[in-house]
Amino acid sequence: MAPELIFIAVAIVGSLAGLITDLKARWVPDWTNHFMIFFGLAGHAIISLKESSIWPLALSLIVAGIFYGISLLMFYTGSWGGGDAKLLIAYGALLPTYQPLTQNYVSALWPFPATIWLNIILFGAALGILSISYLVAKNYKTFSKNLKEKIEANKKLIYTVTAAVIVVSLAGIFIDYFLIVIAVMAYLFVFLFFVMKSIENVAMIKEISAKRLVEGDWLAAEIKAGNVHIKASKTGLDLETIEKLRKLESDGKISGVRVKEGLPYVPAMFAGLLASLFYGDLMFQLISKLI
Repeated sequence: MAPELIFIAVAIVGSLAGLITDLKARWVPDWTNHFMIFFGLAGHAIISLKESSIWPLALSLIVAGIFYGISLLMFYTGSWGGGDAKLLIAYGALLPTYQPLTQNYVSALWPFPATIWLNIILFGAALGILSISYLVAKNYKTFSKNLKEKIEANKKLIYTVTAAVIVVSLAGIFIDYFLIVIAVMAYLFVFLFFVMKSIENVAMIKEISAKRLVEGDWLAAEIKAGNVHIKASKTGLDLETIEKLRKLESDGKISGVRVKEGLPYVPAMFAGLLASLFYGDLMFQLISKLI
């Protein structure tokens, strides 16, 4: 238990460091994540040597690898920044297994790393809903106008999805009511996508000086200045591209850079970690109550 407590402490302290910088500057320092990943792998390697068993290190590598795959998906789809992705990998390296610290802990049927991931998803959804609701209320007039324009421009898609939802829901009446739940969720997801794109357009794009750019910032649109053509990428800006933009600005070829701000996700990851460590699996408890 003593080594596991050390891994827990490193995960909490490292997450707090990332949380502070994410809230202040929308940026997570690499050194904290790199340290946690190294500490987790090295610590489990020492335990493997001490216990003459390959499994502590193997499990750390396997879970870190699985989280690496999930992180790549989230990163390359533009859902997460690099700091968020590396933090999840760090959780895998540090906590591939876990023994509950509290008596009322809610364990699930699946392994502990799955509990971390599912709790993060739940808190991420809750945080996203609250953040979007706040931004919608704050920018309601411009948001509603933008949303109407998007719905008008995508009428054919909406009609197609509506028809599909009706067909699946009717089938669900005769086959399984769960099909109706899936259909409604898919329908809501389509409109949520339009809501997200609208709120992004009206409240999450700002113009800043190229001097303030950091690695991973997302361009809101491609930049053309003379022979230089820089496309917006879902993976964000790299250091070489940032230097090009700073040179363009210093030469007077651009006056600033329009970037897209993402919602800070480390708060959800930190909350998911704490819930996983001290309470248990929220998704499992939710499913258990619904069944």
